[in-house]
Amino acid sequence: MIDSCCIAQLITHPDFEPKEPLRGGPTLTQAALAPRLLALANQDPAIFLERYGQLLSSEELASFDCKANEYCVAWHLKELRRSAAQKATQIRNRRFRAMQKLEGIGDYFSDHQMHERAPEVYQSLLGRFCEQERKMAMDSDTIIKEKEVTDSIEEEHDTESSDDDGCGKEDQETDSGDQESEADDADDEGEETYEAQAAAFLERERREQMKDEKRLATWHADGHNKSPCRSRLARQLPAAEVQHQREVLLQTMRERFIDGLDSDWFDYRQVDNNAEYDDLEKESRDAEERWFDADSD
Repeated sequence: MIDSCCIAQLITHPDFEPKEPLRGGPTLTQAALAPRLLALANQDPAIFLERYGQLLSSEELASFDCKANEYCVAWHLKELRRSAAQKATQIRNRRFRAMQKLEGIGDYFSDHQMHERAPEVYQSLLGRFCEQERKMAMDSDTIIKEKEVTDSIEEEHDTESSDDDGCGKEDQETDSGDQESEADDADDEGEETYEAQAAAFLERERREQMKDEKRLATWHADGHNKSPCRSRLARQLPAAEVQHQREVLLQTMRERFIDGLDSDWFDYRQVDNNAEYDDLEKESRDAEERWFDADSD
């Protein structure tokens, strides 16, 4: 049966109104009221359930099952449990309509807000896919930048080669009127300039090759089998899969809201006890159906 701890919780319930004594006697103090209610619950559970049963939890109602062989006790338990189930359904319906309102007018279910409320859930269902998208975008940018640098180097080399050809032609035209010894000296100097440019070009190519080899070694060290560029270009994240995971996340966060798990971010009291969130027409139909069902029984 019910114990003194349950009685203490009952007395502190915000909707509790003492109905003892019934015959116009003086109001009982809390110290005197607690043993009076405990005695009533044990001696006349049907009266206790009639007066205070609507304030008891489902676990507290279960403590009266041992007296369910008594007709009045069984009847009150049945009605109270039916009422509790209806109340729970009403609260869930109100939260559902509040959720629809939040989805329509605010960013409560945006990625940022959902991540704030449930970071582990967000990361598991969607965050890891978003990270892959960001990595892909970064990889694509890297490929483009590498290509731009390579094109710039090649263009610079072509420009230098063109300048060298032009200078060679001018030197040949100038040297045509000079003495033979001076022409030989100019030819030797041109050969040295070409050799220096060729050596510089080969040195740049060697450095670029060393960078590529180092980048490739790092890529393979991270566990990749393909070359960096090919792997990054071929890798594509299925958009349909990301969209599916986003829908799963949204549905999960909706259920969390209706189950009352967002109490740190949302004041459920503004909804649970607010009749403005009721669908009065639907509730009227449900009440009629319950009345006819009870009448048929």
